[in-house]
Amino acid sequence: MTSYDSCQMIQGKQNMQHFIQPQQNFSSPVFQQMSPMSGYYPVPSQSPSHSMPPPIMQSTLNQGSESGDKIDFLVQKVDEIFKKLSCIDELTKKIGNFETSVNNLTKTVEKASKRIDEVEKSMEFMNQNFESSKSESEYLKTTITEIKSEHDEMVNGFDCLRADIDELHERHVDLQIRSMRENLVFSGIPEFLENEPSEQTEDIIKDFMKTEMKMDMIVDFQRAHRFGKKSQIKIDDRDTYTTRPIVCRFKNFKDRELVRSFARHLKGTKFGVNEQFPKEVNDRRKLLWPYYKEAKKQGQKTHFKRDKLFINGEEIGPPTDRHMETDNRQRHETEGVRQKEPSRRGPQQNNDRTRGAPHRRGRRR
Repeated sequence: MTSYDSCQMIQGKQNMQHFIQPQQNFSSPVFQQMSPMSGYYPVPSQSPSHSMPPPIMQSTLNQGSESGDKIDFLVQKVDEIFKKLSCIDELTKKIGNFETSVNNLTKTVEKASKRIDEVEKSMEFMNQNFESSKSESEYLKTTITEIKSEHDEMVNGFDCLRADIDELHERHVDLQIRSMRENLVFSGIPEFLENEPSEQTEDIIKDFMKTEMKMDMIVDFQRAHRFGKKSQIKIDDRDTYTTRPIVCRFKNFKDRELVRSFARHLKGTKFGVNEQFPKEVNDRRKLLWPYYKEAKKQGQKTHFKRDKLFINGEEIGPPTDRHMETDNRQRHETEGVRQKEPSRRGPQQNNDRTRGAPHRRGRRR
């Protein structure tokens, strides 16, 4: 039903009401009945003993009132329907908006799902890389552990090797000392020829023992020859002469000691007679020589035995690295100049080329 039809029905209802006159209600002491159109027409009273049919005009009016009620009812229903239809329109709009939101949400969920898939793939890739890195790390740890153990073994091996080298070097030095046991070194004797023959050198030694060392008898020796670098010795302010040391090997140790005992006659001259030692022993003796001179000045009983210094029967060994570092530190603090450290060519020279105070080893028995 359209709104146009409902308006015609309302207008028809209003026109019909002009023909209807309002009536007063008829009351009966016995029975009273109200019609649906109460207030518009009278209702006759009825008794059980007498009833009369209603007039024709009254029935027509009743039918018109019933039609008006139906029209009102229909109008009310139509209004309700229109209200519901308007609600349906609003619901339709809301449903459309909801559908749009659902579509947007679906697209968002699809994008999120794709993103989650990508993240899962990335996580899987990262997990694979992590597992690979973990295995590599474990391998590296194992390798480092093996390298450390091998390094420790190598260090121990080097320590043993260094100890063996030191021992071999000491044995070598000892063998050199033993091989030089019968040798004496004569220094300060002039060298007149550049390439002096050994025979002439031997004659010079014999003459030197007789004239300079005041020996009555000539001790036989096996051979004599010059060695080392040439040096210049001043005779006076003007004259100098060239010299090189002469090493002389005697037949036995007793003959050597006999000749060395006459070296006291050379005191105060430019000549000297000394035992021959390897370079390592000479370096150690040089380190101890200042302490030897100081002890001599103090009147203490002092003597050398190879590379060892004995003062009043107590052995004074060569200075160690610790003594050298302490002595250098003290010298640097007092003088303000850092001393040049000596070069080291091997483990055997750790104690050979250092300078410092000697350490006491105890009294010799």
